[in-house]
Amino acid sequence: MQKEWRIRIKLFIIITLFLISVFNATAQRSGAKEDLRFFRNTTHEKKHFHKRGYLMKDASSNFVKYNPVSLTLGGLLYIYQNSISRQFSANCLYHPSCSDFSKRAISKYGFIKGILLSTDRLTRCNKIAGTDIHPITLNDSSQKSHDPVKLYK
Repeated sequence: MQKEWRIRIKLFIIITLFLISVFNATAQRSGAKEDLRFFRNTTHEKKHFHKRGYLMKDASSNFVKYNPVSLTLGGLLYIYQNSISRQFSANCLYHPSCSDFSKRAISKYGFIKGILLSTDRLTRCNKIAGTDIHPITLNDSSQKSHDPVKLYK
């Protein structure tokens, strides 16, 4: 009696392992084809072109444009947007990305209020705060919340 159970258990394990290996091989083959197609479409044919401008390029006065503080902050923001942001921009919850929001807030309200608004926006740009986003502000196609600078006064 015990020998029959042992044989049945061994047979069940062998059949289970065989089925797992067959389905796993099929899934890997179809996944490899899809991965190769995705790799060809995204890497070689489409490139990421969104060169963003300097923060104070449209400033009217030369003092604002060539101030060491504005040169430093504008240069850091320019480097972030054109090199580092390309790696992370898909994860932003808001429509003007946080770096675009910062650039617009600083150019519209000045450094102090712009940096405070940027700090507020960066503290709200995470998955926990994403649960409090009002559904009316969501864009249907991109599923990002519309939060422009002109809402703040």
